[in-house]
Amino acid sequence: MPLARLRRDREEVELWWQRPLWEFTEGRFLGRYAEALRAASLSTSHLRPDFVLIAKRPAHCLLVEVKLTQREEYSPDRRGIVDALAYLQDADQALTGFPEPHALVIAWNSKAAPAPARVVVANQDEIELAMTMILDTWAMTEMGLTA
Repeated sequence: MPLARLRRDREEVELWWQRPLWEFTEGRFLGRYAEALRAASLSTSHLRPDFVLIAKRPAHCLLVEVKLTQREEYSPDRRGIVDALAYLQDADQALTGFPEPHALVIAWNSKAAPAPARVVVANQDEIELAMTMILDTWAMTEMGLTA
């Protein structure tokens, strides 16, 4: 069951906690990480982002990776991007047909500025800005205004 279901008019969004992206496809597959483990005769496990947002009407998918640390020598935004790219590569088949952006990294005290990309990065104060940009990009895609 999803952590939450959100509805507005005809729009529906489900919020899932720590689920592999490939679980949301009709033609289930293991994901590239699990396939590599299986090929190496290792026990199977799955990559799981912190949250997955699934919109049904229109169909959109966004993984959310959250990094919180106060250690100065640690770069949570860079670590979050690496994790997000690993999730996206793992589930590239599951993301076929979903418009970008595909991921949001929220990294505490990051100096990164949210910008349209496959992976959007924001700090804790820019989550609303990042989500607005993501939703606007999706809306433009639905109207055929982006490539």
